[in-house]
Amino acid sequence: MNIKIAVITESINNHSGARAPLELAKNLSLLGNEIRVYSYNNNLDKTALKELKASKVTASLLSKIRTPFLSRSLPDLRLTKKIWQDKPQVIIFCGSFPSFWGSRLTFIPLIRIYMGTQFGAFKENFLPNTKLSPIQLAINLLTDCFIFLTELLMVYSASYVIAISNYAAVELKRLYNKKANKVIYLGGNHLRHTKPSKFRKISNLISVSRITPYKGLHLLIDSLRDYLIKNNLTFTIVGTKVKANYFKYLKKIAGRGIKFVINPSDKELAKLYEQSDLYISADKYLFFGLPISEVAFFAKPAISLDFGAAKELINNNQTGFIAKNTNELVPLIDKLLKKPSLRVKMGQNAKKRASQLFNWREISLIYLRFIKSIL
Repeated sequence: MNIKIAVITESINNHSGARAPLELAKNLSLLGNEIRVYSYNNNLDKTALKELKASKVTASLLSKIRTPFLSRSLPDLRLTKKIWQDKPQVIIFCGSFPSFWGSRLTFIPLIRIYMGTQFGAFKENFLPNTKLSPIQLAINLLTDCFIFLTELLMVYSASYVIAISNYAAVELKRLYNKKANKVIYLGGNHLRHTKPSKFRKISNLISVSRITPYKGLHLLIDSLRDYLIKNNLTFTIVGTKVKANYFKYLKKIAGRGIKFVINPSDKELAKLYEQSDLYISADKYLFFGLPISEVAFFAKPAISLDFGAAKELINNNQTGFIAKNTNELVPLIDKLLKKPSLRVKMGQNAKKRASQLFNWREISLIYLRFIKSIL
């Protein structure tokens, strides 16, 4: 049964969470469905667009509305018109508030992918531990209220809601008293493997995320700085969507052995994964964590602070470790680096588990079965 599916996303870009709906679109297309991605043309990644076309996915691009208020709050009727013209059978939505209403006004069944609610957006403009003024706290509260209300409207107006983790589903119920129709993970097998370096003398830790405070990179640096120097280790921080003031702060507190790689290509990222020994994370809003699923396909174990869906992504003591706090990071890292056989075993376990849980083809088949059940 060939199904005509619209996938709505904010931008065609392979960085951060923007990648997920694109990978889903490509894999649904490869399963024989007619897929069209609707997106704004800002932050357009030509490589990502080329990959969509290679997978026989059609892309419809809209220019971003420049008026700040209109671009964040009112329905984008241009999108409504485009979707009406194309007449898809179902919409998979992973975008902003205006594009949600632009999609919903078509009255076509809409599946909202719930990726979690991130509060404290205004605070992200300040360095960690900055004491905000009463006015700044009020602005942050108003921003959080706006975030909550927009999410509330979207989850209740969507025809169906799919959560990207059990943790996200629990939060959906706790915040909005809304039960997810289904939990479907994201995938991690979208990077091509490279030939690993044969002569690598320095052990390497890696973390991949946006350069923004809630990702907790400052916590990792503070915890590991002395350990890295003492043991002649390298910690590579791979970043996207850089907050300039926070990035400057990170470089200031980083010691010898900490290096930054900003906006690498997929080929470069794959090489960095290949050259690493293990992955570490301190992401406060870990609703899924695409990099942990990515690195697992390179047979690398991961260590994460016990935030969000960490226990779903990492099988503790089998594919990596869950650290209760920052004090546990160094002992756990040291254990894996000093026991290569354990590290390799955990890495292989991670790869096997990821192949079962975080495989885009299998994930797309789950989506397809769900879509068929609602049509």
